[in-house]
Order: sequence, then C-alpha cells, then structure tokens
Amino acid sequence: MRVEELTTEALLVELSGDDMKDLNITYDQMDYADVETRRVIWTVLSRANHALGRSFDASGRLTVEAMRRGADGCVLLFTRETLPPHARRCYLRRSSGFLTVQFASLDAVYACAEALAFAGVKTESRLYRRQNKYRLLVRQKAGANRLRPCLNEFGVIVGESEAAALHTAEHWERLIENNALEALLQK
Repeated sequence: MRVEELTTEALLVELSGDDMKDLNITYDQMDYADVETRRVIWTVLSRANHALGRSFDASGRLTVEAMRRGADGCVLLFTRETLPPHARRCYLRRSSGFLTVQFASLDAVYACAEALAFAGVKTESRLYRRQNKYRLLVRQKAGANRLRPCLNEFGVIVGESEAAALHTAEHWERLIENNALEALLQK
C-alpha cells in the first residue's frame, strides 16, 4: 500500500493486487452501499493514518473515488470537505475508464448499438475509423454487466486502459465524438 498526502484535504492510497486480496475485496465489488466496502474503506484509511504517522481527519463530508489500477489493483482518493455535523456523509464514486472495442465493419458497430439499446444499456461512447476497421470507446459504468457480453459478441475488446483509449483518439479518425451508439441508431 502506497500512501501520498496530496493536500491537507486530499489523500491518495494505491492498493496493489496483493493489498486487495488481503482486504478480501475486488475493484468490481466496491460499492459504498455494501457494508464490506465500508469496512475496507475505513480499514484502508486507518492503515493510511498509521503510515502517515498522524490522523487524516475524516470528519465532515468525505468523498472516496475508486479507480482501477492495473489488472487487480485500485487507487483510492480520499477528499474531505468540512461541513456542519448534520450534513456529514461519505460517498464512493467509482471512476471506470473507457473500454476500447474494435469492429470489423460499421455493420457490426450498428448491430452492437442495436443490441445494447434493446438491453437498455446506455453509456458514453465515441466512434473512430482507421482504414476498414472501427473502434468504439465505451465508458465502463459500475453495474453494467450486460455491456461486456454484447461488446464481445460483435467486436473485440482491445484495451481497458486510458492509454488504449488515448492512443485510439490520437491515431484514428474520429467519426462521432459524443454518444456514438445513440447517434448511429438515429441515422
């Protein structure tokens, strides 16, 4: 576990895959509504305080942002905002990056868009082209368990990192910048 105090109001904790195993949780299981996730967050905060040699004051409003790190690690960003005692709350906001999905044809992208719409899945998406191949950048969302099977049915997930998405955005021709899946269905 790596702890870095960014400011007096923000604390960054990087958890390796081994740390996550030790805490008995995965990134996909993290949900602040779940008692186990709250236990993990407060355990991590306690360990971070010990590593800092002082207490990061978590009184007031505490926002916890969880970001995937590698295959099985996680980064937690604790940010506190001082509020009156009656307004104290704790939130977990998961930040899931883009999936980069490659398709052999525009017809396959369209079929995927139709299947996702039929399944009721809505997500942020961007469409790119390079020669006769198409790439769709799709924002992963917590609980979108119908997203991956549909994407894999019509295309191939070629990247799950921000780096893969940025590479596509830089080296591929942009066709549709925002809400590509919805835009395809309207044409």
